[in-house]
Amino acid sequence: MTITTKLLRLLELEGTLTGRLILLQLVGWLLVGCWGELDKFLGLSLLPQLLFGFSPEWTSILRAPWTLLSYIFPHEHPLHLLANLLLLYWVGLEAERQLGAARTLALYIYGALAGSLSYLLGYQLSLLTGIGLILPLSLVGASAAILMVATVSLLSAWPSYSAARRATLGLVSLLVVGYIAAGLISDFNRGGALAHLGAILAGLLYWSAQHRGYQPSHALEGYLQRHQLLGCAPSAAQTEPLASTASPLSETEQSELLALQQRLRYSGYPSLTPQEQQRLLHLLSRSTDQPLTQGDAQA
Repeated sequence: MTITTKLLRLLELEGTLTGRLILLQLVGWLLVGCWGELDKFLGLSLLPQLLFGFSPEWTSILRAPWTLLSYIFPHEHPLHLLANLLLLYWVGLEAERQLGAARTLALYIYGALAGSLSYLLGYQLSLLTGIGLILPLSLVGASAAILMVATVSLLSAWPSYSAARRATLGLVSLLVVGYIAAGLISDFNRGGALAHLGAILAGLLYWSAQHRGYQPSHALEGYLQRHQLLGCAPSAAQTEPLASTASPLSETEQSELLALQQRLRYSGYPSLTPQEQQRLLHLLSRSTDQPLTQGDAQA
């Protein structure tokens, strides 16, 4: 067993999308850093000039359109990277249990795009108005991608949280909003603040659509599952013909049942709150048209 495997197992990341994302972010950061250092070492411009950070100027976007997503790999400094990896660890595992690997990865990608596009929109509007409050600096870091995942995950699970947990998460949310507001008001990291705000708003829109029975990431999730990107293969619960039976469950209730089944698979029945346990029994009873007991749910 390698050191990496032992560490992943210790952190409950082995075989999870969150573990793969953390490794991908770390490897991407190292490769971006090595590329720049190697180019400096050669000193002859033998390496092609690759841009990774996102700049909101049209010339930069046309020259390097991949930076709409690639900016999540470089970070300002190691502490910036460490903070984002810890946030991803805290948010990712919970989101993966609730929403499944494919939807979590889709939200991660959408969040990265929402961040860069929000920065682009804010910068271009500032140019049109002639205010010029936003400088065309290089946007780096994965926090926007993580914030969209966190927003959808938090809102989806909010009804099942205890009062104490709601208070804690509410305080954390206020601190995040305060940090973003401070960035927008002052000239400190205004582009980053726009990216964070855009990702949170995108998460709110996604959750609102999901709450109304729509699945905005359905096509992307299907693609990720078909190609098993970062381990996003359909789970056993997803391949069961639940939707094709004569179940009275609505599309939203089927999604809720699937999320609870994902939680069972990853962390077991005791991880569910009493309200979630009752909800699971209720949904399972309706889907099978048979009365179920607590023992049935745990099996």
